Amino acid sequence: MTERIDISICGTVYNNVRTVKRSILSVVKALEGLNYEIVIVDNYSDDGTYEVLLDLQKELSEKGIRMKVVRREPPSMVRLFDMHCRGKGRQLAYKLSRGQYILCVDLDTIYYPEKLRQFITSYFRSSLRERKAVFTQLVPCIIPRYLLRTLGGWASLLAYENAELISRLALFDAVAFLPVNLGIEEEVHGDREKRYAKSTIVYLLRVFRRRLDNEYSSGYTLKQLITLRYYLYRRKLGVIGSLGSILLIMFFKVINLVRGLRRYPFNQKLKGLPPYLYASYVSLKNIINPLDWGFRYEDIEAIRLNLKHLALIAYYYPDVINVIKRLHREFKDKMIITY
Repeated sequence: MTERIDISICGTVYNNVRTVKRSILSVVKALEGLNYEIVIVDNYSDDGTYEVLLDLQKELSEKGIRMKVVRREPPSMVRLFDMHCRGKGRQLAYKLSRGQYILCVDLDTIYYPEKLRQFITSYFRSSLRERKAVFTQLVPCIIPRYLLRTLGGWASLLAYENAELISRLALFDAVAFLPVNLGIEEEVHGDREKRYAKSTIVYLLRVFRRRLDNEYSSGYTLKQLITLRYYLYRRKLGVIGSLGSILLIMFFKVINLVRGLRRYPFNQKLKGLPPYLYASYVSLKNIINPLDWGFRYEDIEAIRLNLKHLALIAYYYPDVINVIKRLHREFKDKMIITY
């Protein structure tokens, strides 16, 4: 009979030899005494990351800690456009795991064991464990397995894979947000994509792919793209700049359609909002006060809200105004309004 596992720590990594071991060990320290496994997918690293993972797997297995390391196949010229895809890595790790709950982590982040432990134990003590995924300021999130199974898991996106998943969770009112920072992310100087690209061609392909994935995850319909995008960026980019931005996104939308990438069918809950703004509405409505989960006021991260986005949300969902008033009472100086 297969042993029941409560939590699967799932992550995907590419060329993070400097942080990968410390990152995993910080999570291991946080989960001491809990019933868990670790599943890591390596996106064919070539800087020694995979070898570090194998050594760590052996080291942890000697301590009775279950760890599985899987390496994706090397990219060919045919798959060059899809190499080191975070969405595929996260999905593969989830599929290979057995836990009832998925703790998704980034392996370029060193976690605070005490805070991460507080996050996990508070989640399991709450009623949310049966019906919602909870995301934090950085990637650490915990998701019931049945929700991922229902939604199909992560999309095969190079970037914005979590934002796209949150958009789908929001349609079922199955996502909440805890505004705390649970770790320190590796500092990256300059363009992050240059860390992954070994040549100018690969770099340009990755930047282009990120733009495609951004268009897909935002979920604009053609009507929303023309009207809302112009409204949101007219002051910032000017009339000509806004129209140019719309045409560029339409170009990426056409390419995604050619690739066979179509967003889920229109849902009545969205009304006139694109999925990413509806997800913002649901996340605000379901925001968790960290004080209720045992965190200190100093642990609360700034909640940044865009005034134009709020105005659009309020047009379709006026109750968001009362949500903002409540958040202002609870978080006071932690709220930052941008324009």
